[in-house]
Amino acid sequence: MQQVYRRDYTGEFIISHTDKVNGKIIQHREWIPNNFNLSSTGLAVVIGNGVSRLECPLNLIRMHTGGIDFEKRLTIYGCNALYRDFAPDILVVNGRTLAAEVSSSGYANDHIVFSNARAITSIKNQQFHLIPFDKNFNAGASATYLAAFDGHNKIYMVGFDNHDRASTGYNNNVYAGTPGYSSTTSEVSSERWEEHMMEIFETYQHIEFVRVMSH
Repeated sequence: MQQVYRRDYTGEFIISHTDKVNGKIIQHREWIPNNFNLSSTGLAVVIGNGVSRLECPLNLIRMHTGGIDFEKRLTIYGCNALYRDFAPDILVVNGRTLAAEVSSSGYANDHIVFSNARAITSIKNQQFHLIPFDKNFNAGASATYLAAFDGHNKIYMVGFDNHDRASTGYNNNVYAGTPGYSSTTSEVSSERWEEHMMEIFETYQHIEFVRVMSH
């Protein structure tokens, strides 16, 4: 993983579709320009969907104006189905099921949504923004990476609970059992998620990452 930033990003090619011609796979590419620019204070919060998030007053985060002249205002990044209950500044969606849900809901008409190339080409929603140099992370890691990519130097993480390896039969997600998610009793491993986060931390070592948990 390379340390890259939006200020240097003009866009990238994605594979829009493939054809099979005379037994050969032909990939068709499409240039997706960067059409998103962010003005921020350098402070961000990423809201995940672990159950500890229920103890966090999201509306207070939204109401936090950042003090005099907004010098400490937080840019809010959210993950997947969070949009059902709360509209962050930037929603990050991965997976075709949830991307299709967000698209059909009309949420992207007046909100900022980022997703991966596979979801974007599948649902063909031109209002979705492309996650730059997508690493196929889970939504929480993708949103954290995007906050780093956008140039924030301090990133708070709410609802990043992961799963206790000793426990089984419990899906630690506030949306478990709803469309796009495994059941509440399914066994879910967070090992890959933790690997994704460590890759981000190691790449953007100058950024202060703060995991917010209840006491």
